[in-house]
Amino acid sequence: MQSKISVVIPSLGRVSVLSTIASLSRQTILPSEIIVVLNSSKNTEKVKLLLKNLNRSVRIIYEKRKGASFARNTGMKAAKYSLLFFIDDDCIAKPNWIEESLRYYKKHHPSAVKGHNIHTDTNNIYSLMEYYQNEYITKASLFNTNGVIYTSLLDTKNLFLDKEIIMKNKIFFDGRYINSSYEDIDFGRQLLTRKIDIHYNPQMIVDHSGRTLFIQHMFREFNKGRNIYLFKKKWNKLNKIIDGYQNRLKYRFLFEANRTKKNKIEAILKKRLLGSKSWSYNLLFYIILSLSKIGVWIGYYYMKFCSSK
Repeated sequence: MQSKISVVIPSLGRVSVLSTIASLSRQTILPSEIIVVLNSSKNTEKVKLLLKNLNRSVRIIYEKRKGASFARNTGMKAAKYSLLFFIDDDCIAKPNWIEESLRYYKKHHPSAVKGHNIHTDTNNIYSLMEYYQNEYITKASLFNTNGVIYTSLLDTKNLFLDKEIIMKNKIFFDGRYINSSYEDIDFGRQLLTRKIDIHYNPQMIVDHSGRTLFIQHMFREFNKGRNIYLFKKKWNKLNKIIDGYQNRLKYRFLFEANRTKKNKIEAILKKRLLGSKSWSYNLLFYIILSLSKIGVWIGYYYMKFCSSK
């Protein structure tokens, strides 16, 4: 008997959600239901009309509270089935995304699995930068034990959850985080405090388009800094609980990852992504990387300043 599957797509009203849905319609194992949670007034009516014209049935839900966390919580609660997938509205799932996820689930029975994200648009430097950053933190957070790869980080653009376990433990996305950043890492920490392992499946692949403009990229980095402050403030009191569980699994979070390991990962990534690029492209990449760090720093201390008032 084929497993029943729900796929939730939080959407900002971007037309790209149609391509995401199309990729789900090409799956070797089709989802039982697709839920689009519209979370923005921008293009909402246009996207709603386009979705209604699709041959495949798609459930449309509105979430008036702005923020990806609210949209994901609404979608998770609305999902009919326990096998629950999340994908973003600017991502394309590989044709065997669901099939590979179910194969992994039947073998290991995880409650949470982070998939592998790729960026095929490597010509755009901002998309490449985002891919570099995501790959860096992903690789730094992995630990292999007894043939199973674990991670301390979640990424909601490519995520599988056992809804029954999640709801039983009353784990939800925190709506205090700003503009889709760090709410997934926070969700991962909630899982770990309840001793729920986070698996990593490199065969569960989606293609993410990434940011394409400088202002989009820097706004993302600024908000990342703001959310890092909120994250550290929230979890500082719970570090002892987390650390005890980390030691049991014999891996550490990104923030405490071995520096040698991180340097090695960084060198490999830069060689793979920038090795064939011109010196001028490399120079621009490092300039943007430095500006990104400044953007995070400004966001962090801006939030700290606002919180002290």
